[in-house]
Amino acid sequence: MKGYLKREIRALCLDAPLIEKFLEFATNEGRADIRKFRPRLLHVLRGRTPSAYIALLLVRFFHEKKYENFVRTVKDHIEYITSDGDTSELEAFIRGHPLALRVVRVRMTNWVLTGKPNNIDVRLRTPIGEPDPADLDEKADCDQLNKTLREFQVWLWRQADIPESYKLRSREKLKVRYNPDWLRYSDEEGFESQSDFHGSIDVTDVVQIVVLSAKGAEGPYLTTGKLDTFYQLAQIFDGTQAKPAPRNRSFQNYWPRIVESEADFPQIFLTNLDRFPPTVQSRLTAFFAGFAKKHSAWVKRALKDMRRIDAADDEYVPTSEEAFHYDNVKKVFFRELLPELQRCWPSFCTAALSLLEKERVRAREHFENMKKHFG
Repeated sequence: MKGYLKREIRALCLDAPLIEKFLEFATNEGRADIRKFRPRLLHVLRGRTPSAYIALLLVRFFHEKKYENFVRTVKDHIEYITSDGDTSELEAFIRGHPLALRVVRVRMTNWVLTGKPNNIDVRLRTPIGEPDPADLDEKADCDQLNKTLREFQVWLWRQADIPESYKLRSREKLKVRYNPDWLRYSDEEGFESQSDFHGSIDVTDVVQIVVLSAKGAEGPYLTTGKLDTFYQLAQIFDGTQAKPAPRNRSFQNYWPRIVESEADFPQIFLTNLDRFPPTVQSRLTAFFAGFAKKHSAWVKRALKDMRRIDAADDEYVPTSEEAFHYDNVKKVFFRELLPELQRCWPSFCTAALSLLEKERVRAREHFENMKKHFG
């Protein structure tokens, strides 16, 4: 049984958000007692053969694609992908479409930044085939794909009067985008590539945290781009339209956002060390140094892993052991950081907000320069 489910178990090992989705599924549809189920699942992830009950939940969760952030519905040989399962507006759109018989998939899902759809994606059966990966090398891959997509667009506009937008019942008008049926979003390809990606990001973030703790303001990974600090601070203190940051700047409200940002917090602080008050500087730099000294074995391993990850670049995928190790490191880091940051939070928050406003001005200036440059 464990061998049959090894791909699914490995994905859970690497992907923390996936675990939370599975736990929610087990609680809501498997009637699991979360207090007992969580430790039982952890044993499975660490190598124990799953019970028939857990195995059945795993099979259902992955076979029914409960891990996806959208709902798939097939009607009249067309796959509708939506955020809430309501396909009525898309069905009305397809009924009046001149190429309705060529449509194989149509998608209208909420954008993570706004919580609302911002376009309709249509996939069509066409004579324009997918480039054969065997005929491509790494350098030519992107150029060949773009060439093929241009051929598709030429074919498309020769077919009929194609609608470029569609007005919803809400009167909002969405742009319609067309692509060949073989082109998919990465989140439509299955759980393994997504889990590998999430696992590599999480491990890399924690490696950065440990290395920055050891090296301080002289270490690698400090932000150097013109918009890096602005983006990191905006993620914490602005949020998005769909998930805005709390207006109350209390530590209790912002601590979960600090934890969620992972490596952003040490990067913001150490990159802009002189922008924070002396009391904040002394307390937090002492914390970072103390953490590195206390966990010197973790530092040694992180430095070694840093070199290996940098060498692998985009090809890096963590093992289950690495994911478990660095997940534990992250928990310890933020557990030990919590009382130190809480003591100086008002001063840190005030300085961070001032820094954000200055970086916001720089970001606007940069954006205006880019508009002038590109017309």
